[in-house]
Amino acid sequence: MPAARGRRSALAVQPGLLDARGRILAEVLFLEGHLAGARANGLSPELIDAL
Repeated sequence: MPAARGRRSALAVQPGLLDARGRILAEVLFLEGHLAGARANGLSPELIDAL
């Protein structure tokens, strides 16, 4: 058996970490979309910074 077949990928070993990373990225994109909308609709910069 080749050595490469015996080793597992770090991604295959840590599915929980990948799930958490995916959820965090989805939340960041969601919040970025809201901030972009706030900027486009003229919300005050101070309020956007607070968000």
